[in-house]
Amino acid sequence: MKRIVTIGSLLAILIGILTSVHFYSLDGLVGLIFSHVGDTTVYSKSYTDAAFRKVRIGMTESEVLGILGEPLETYTIEHMPKATGMRWSKTPDDSSYAVRVIIFEEGKVKERISEYYID
Repeated sequence: MKRIVTIGSLLAILIGILTSVHFYSLDGLVGLIFSHVGDTTVYSKSYTDAAFRKVRIGMTESEVLGILGEPLETYTIEHMPKATGMRWSKTPDDSSYAVRVIIFEEGKVKERISEYYID
């Protein structure tokens, strides 16, 4: 009986640790694992994870640029005529990478996207 309780406790601790890592990491568990296997992510010169975490829904474009600096790319979104996207990361060779994108609508942050794209 003690052994079952010990195994259960260890599993609960492991699940807690993995859940914490998943939610703390910008890329989740998948990114944590795959980023160590041939990650080719290129970031803008001024990008940091800490700065990206500071970006909040509703911030203005100038506030975001003040925090993150200039993006690698700015683009329009066809199905969202009042929206633009800004990308602070990319892959040079169309492979797996850490996505860092902010979507703006009418000059304010609508969505912050951070995930690990696996190709």
